[in-house]
Amino acid sequence: MNAAVQCVSNTQPLTKYFILDKHLYELNRTNPLGMKGHIAKRYGDLVHDLWSGASKTIAPLKLRWTIAKYAPRFNGFLQHDSQEFLAFLMDGLHEDLNRVHVKPYVKLKDSDGRPDKEVAQEAWENHLLRNRSIIVDLFHGQLQSTVRCEVCGHASVRFDPFNYLSLPLPMEGALHLEVVVMRVDGSVPVKYGLRLSHDDQYSVLKQQLSELCSIPPPRLLLTEISGSTIKVLSLFQLFLGTHL
Repeated sequence: MNAAVQCVSNTQPLTKYFILDKHLYELNRTNPLGMKGHIAKRYGDLVHDLWSGASKTIAPLKLRWTIAKYAPRFNGFLQHDSQEFLAFLMDGLHEDLNRVHVKPYVKLKDSDGRPDKEVAQEAWENHLLRNRSIIVDLFHGQLQSTVRCEVCGHASVRFDPFNYLSLPLPMEGALHLEVVVMRVDGSVPVKYGLRLSHDDQYSVLKQQLSELCSIPPPRLLLTEISGSTIKVLSLFQLFLGTHL
């Protein structure tokens, strides 16, 4: 909760909106999808406390109790996903501050080969017919999706509104290994660092190691040493980064 509130409260245009009490003039207490303006009111009070400079620490208990009232899953002291809480908070603020009190029925039209700009503009105008708030002004956008029939080749293009995007975490493209070379002549062991890709085989590892330690690849034996036990290293253990 702390991480989510810190992110939202540091969005300056939104914080300025609440500090100036503009939300009090736009509370939508009749929206069946909202929380009767309670979440927006509590969050506005919290923003005033956060940015007043009167206290070094703030406990957002009232906001927490209000959110738990409408979303019991956030009640108690169990661990919850911060992104899930942030999504609920942003959606709650939007519905509590929605300037549209009576949402009209909007019929979706097919793109029918029209230019993307025209289809996007039409979709955005339809979205604004049902959703108008400070949250829409600052955070909502459009995501294009295209569906094409493999039989007739007809393509349907849609522009769907969104207020957040879930992105995958970047994955490390290489595997870093530390290998200790112990020679049969009893000389001091030497540690080497190798950089491999995830689909490399033993032969690639031996070739790279051979270039560093000047030992021909056929004479290299990959093993794992644990205490007094020596065992041949499996490919699965190798990819986990086991020291050799």
